[in-house]
Amino acid sequence: MLTGIMKDESSIMIIVQNSITEETPPVWKMKTPGYSTKGNNRGMGLANLTEIIDRNQNVTLETMKLNGYFLQKLNIKIGEVQND
Repeated sequence: MLTGIMKDESSIMIIVQNSITEETPPVWKMKTPGYSTKGNNRGMGLANLTEIIDRNQNVTLETMKLNGYFLQKLNIKIGEVQND
């Protein structure tokens, strides 16, 4: 697993990258509550993370499969958050 953290004046970006196999399911399926490639009684992490991100206007998440890796970019805006 590779993790990186970058910060500038307006945001903090956290990047987490894991290698995957060709058989890795689509991202949408991995975000389904209860889905896991690791067995029973798992599979809530990505679903919970998505729910938390959706509740916070100052946080965005990009999740993708790219060149043999599962990649997540979490971007947290610093300072005032504009409400719609």
